[in-house]
Amino acid sequence: MPALNDPNCAELMAQALEIQVKSLNEQIELLRGYVPAASTEEETGSKKRKKKEVDPNRPKRSRSAYQMFIMDVLPKLKEQHPELTQRDIMSMGAKQWSTCPAKKKEELEKAAAKEKANYEVVIANYRAGLTVEGTSLSSSSSSSSTSAAPVKAKKSHSKKAAEPSVVPEPVVPAPSTHEEKKRKKDKKKKKSKEA
Repeated sequence: MPALNDPNCAELMAQALEIQVKSLNEQIELLRGYVPAASTEEETGSKKRKKKEVDPNRPKRSRSAYQMFIMDVLPKLKEQHPELTQRDIMSMGAKQWSTCPAKKKEELEKAAAKEKANYEVVIANYRAGLTVEGTSLSSSSSSSSTSAAPVKAKKSHSKKAAEPSVVPEPVVPAPSTHEEKKRKKDKKKKKSKEA
């Protein structure tokens, strides 16, 4: 390597510097004509999600025993304590639930279990392609859907008198593959214990 005070070294450094300057000037020229592309969610890191479209005909989920209890108790609490906020009323309802007798809780749990079983049947029919009125979701197959049982109609929240509808016996869904696997596994365990 040549010494720094050597005239050839200074010349070499000047040439290297000129090459770097040319390279940087070329890059600047390229960037002057650059127009950034429209940003996408992936580039910006935005976590906005589009809302899923909700089917208005989908049956409502079943209520839990606690929800049934609260739906019964809240109107009474609101009447007794109109000055309290919704949060305070909910906390009072939760305290009443925790001190609720076991017998009443058991009754509510049985009612919730019945409602859940009914919901499972209704949602199975819904997923099979039936609407609330019992017609098929696809417009092309109107005659083939009459053999399947219709889904139970949802309650109307309007003040108008609802027409009474006759709902035939619902179709019971077939057991899922998960349940079948669990039963087979239990049978194997019993056989291995017996042997």
